[in-house]
Amino acid sequence: MEQSMGLHCSNDICHCDWRIQITDCVEETNLRIINTVNIIISSLAFILGSVIFSRRLYKGHRVFYWAQSSPRWIRPRPVDSMIILLILFLFFRLLHSIFLLADVGRGNWMWRQFLWEFPWQFGYGAIALYFVGITHTIIVSHNITGWVPSPGVVDFVGTVIFTSTFVLDIPFCLIAGYYADLDPYRSELFLKIEYMTWFIHCAVLASLIFLAGTRLILILKASQRKFDRLAEGGAHHTAVRAGILKIELVVVALGGCLWCFALMALSYSLFRHQSLVNAAANYILCICWCFLGSLTTLFVFVAIVLR
Repeated sequence: MEQSMGLHCSNDICHCDWRIQITDCVEETNLRIINTVNIIISSLAFILGSVIFSRRLYKGHRVFYWAQSSPRWIRPRPVDSMIILLILFLFFRLLHSIFLLADVGRGNWMWRQFLWEFPWQFGYGAIALYFVGITHTIIVSHNITGWVPSPGVVDFVGTVIFTSTFVLDIPFCLIAGYYADLDPYRSELFLKIEYMTWFIHCAVLASLIFLAGTRLILILKASQRKFDRLAEGGAHHTAVRAGILKIELVVVALGGCLWCFALMALSYSLFRHQSLVNAAANYILCICWCFLGSLTTLFVFVAIVLR
């Protein structure tokens, strides 16, 4: 079997790069099972997310709003903007698994690279908008103490974070796919750069999510203590506690997920060939990468509907 971008061979045994090929390798049967399971998980999460989003729209929620203070930019609602982008992420992840199982675009490495890469922009973007949303919530809080960035700075940083993967990673993946057959060495170089860039993206956003989320949780707990001194228990007290729990669950899930992806991207960038030709390492990386995003999204949706 001839080695290619999607196949890495060692001792006449070929292993699939499960991102872009699942056929003609020793892992084919198991990779088909993994992608089928991903379709099931992503479908369940997609349905749940669509129901949650539709219900929130019916109750008057909006994805974005016009800021009343300067600069008057359009800004995301933390939860609603995150939900719609996560729904898109799940939809494109579904398509990716379906196309791999159907072997669509076989040998067209630019297409296969784009097919794999495109969904993750929406998953990452969802977390970026959630960060922007909760940071603006912190800024307008009456209980905030200490330094906070200006709304304009948050808008600028959020825009840079949100667009960075589209601007950097999509071109890198397309260039790597273009050179796959023309110049394998150059193709491999661009893949390494792409995943090293993903490592930086994920590590930076994970840190920001933990910092902003922790600060918001502390603000809400301080508000809860103030209210508790004025009134004991009641529906408001229960609602505040439930809201804090939801934020804690979402922040831990999103931040932990990003750090896991950061480490996987780093290992893939540094040890791509070594991990692909090792069956155990290949399966571990494949399973973690394929299921982590969908399962985290499903967990976040469940956390949102908790009462």
